[in-house]
Amino acid sequence: MSLIVIATIAAASIAAAAGAAIAARRVRSKSKPLALAAHDKSDPVFDLLQLQVGDVVMRGNHELWLVGALVLTEGTECVGAVFHGSKSAGAQAEAVVVRPGPPRALAWVQELPLDSSSIVADCIEANGERLKRKSRVPVSIACHGEAWQQAKSTGLLLQYEAPSGSTAFVLCCEDAIAAWCGCWLVEGSLMRLAAGKATFRED
Repeated sequence: MSLIVIATIAAASIAAAAGAAIAARRVRSKSKPLALAAHDKSDPVFDLLQLQVGDVVMRGNHELWLVGALVLTEGTECVGAVFHGSKSAGAQAEAVVVRPGPPRALAWVQELPLDSSSIVADCIEANGERLKRKSRVPVSIACHGEAWQQAKSTGLLLQYEAPSGSTAFVLCCEDAIAAWCGCWLVEGSLMRLAAGKATFRED
């Protein structure tokens, strides 16, 4: 075989490999599949909450992969949970707050920057609104999955409401504070894809 033919075949092979690599990068950049690991279903609290770590929830065209949860109890009663969503680079962290009820209620919320001086009064300011404190409950905290790293075993849960319907939740653990603000969801507006039965695609 002549050197010219060999060189031609080699050049063609390199070009084909380069084209395949570019195509693969394009596919990965558009949609990156993430496997969902099911959470321990033996804990009955997740049956009560009707959500668990690893679920994907959909609100319209917006998807949120639930990677962690803070389950909050007062005595032996579960009073709520904060399910953290996966966070994209540069995006504001989102979560779903569940109040088991009855009646059961869900809120779609975003992380709210807040310091301890903001919660001394009965009201807080969030997104240009004034929210009034509605409840103040001492809670025990159980962390699941990728939970808030500063969470302790106990804390104080405060809820705030605005006339517009906006709601905020503040969890105080000693000198650490986590806060979220958003809105209550209309029944049926949130769709759940259970852990192990769906694949979340992150753009």
